[in-house]
Amino acid sequence: MDFSNYQYKTLSSLKFKKHVHKSIKKHRNIKFIKDTILNIRDEKKRVVVVGNKKNYFAKHVFDSRLTKNLFNEIRYHTFLKQHFVGWVIKTNKKKFDKNSFVFMDYRIRDEKSTAFTYVLPFKKDEALIEHTYFSKNECDKKVYEKYIKEYLKKYYGDTNYIIKKTEYGTIPMTTYPFYKNSTKNITKIGTAGGWVKASTGYSFKNCEKNSLKIVDNIKKQKDLRIVRKKRYYFLDKILLGVLSKYNNRGETIFYRMIKRNSTKKILRFLDEESTIFDILKITFSMRSVHFILIFFKSFFKKAL
Repeated sequence: MDFSNYQYKTLSSLKFKKHVHKSIKKHRNIKFIKDTILNIRDEKKRVVVVGNKKNYFAKHVFDSRLTKNLFNEIRYHTFLKQHFVGWVIKTNKKKFDKNSFVFMDYRIRDEKSTAFTYVLPFKKDEALIEHTYFSKNECDKKVYEKYIKEYLKKYYGDTNYIIKKTEYGTIPMTTYPFYKNSTKNITKIGTAGGWVKASTGYSFKNCEKNSLKIVDNIKKQKDLRIVRKKRYYFLDKILLGVLSKYNNRGETIFYRMIKRNSTKKILRFLDEESTIFDILKITFSMRSVHFILIFFKSFFKKAL
């Protein structure tokens, strides 16, 4: 992939959170309240937020909660999980090229699933090594760690390292239309608002763009609901459908997509800035029987 016109950036979620809180605390019109939210009621003229300590009233509420009822509904749509374990390691020798990163390495993995290793170097002797699955069920933590150890031993020839940090996560990948849970007075945001890209699990850029759009709509007194364009939803539905039905084919799917399309076109798709022509080209570049089958099934079925 040609990344000459792009920069890959990584952010510490803890540092980012501290930075945001520090900025917010400078404004006297913003107040932090710690409470457990039991329910949110839209009464048309006002919204009632039912808390464990007390009730709160507002004209508009932004809600990032994923409720139990929501997970029951998601089951009727195509649904996978992106689940991973990552280690930030420091090696006793300079093993990493800090000017390049490994995006999706399928050489060591569970052959029955879409799974890959990701390497993001920070220094020549320090990097994040992460093993990721796109599948329906999570694994025991030891499974991810086994593949990370194998990967380091085989491709870096060094088992002498210190684990500085660890991370574990699960990201929902689903075609469920989250935006339908928003109302005129309640805007679902983040994962609960469908801001995670279904076919990749990417979300940060979407959160940034959608937040700016909401701020702009507040100023213009427009509707604050965020609805994805149908063309991105449809392509995500196909990709996720293929990964759901033929989970061991993930390597082939992503290889063909990257091999047969320019980096710029792929990144535009990931950022949901593609033209219709780009999306059609990506779709037909796959030239896969599985892809074609899912393409036609996508018109008639919610869950694939």
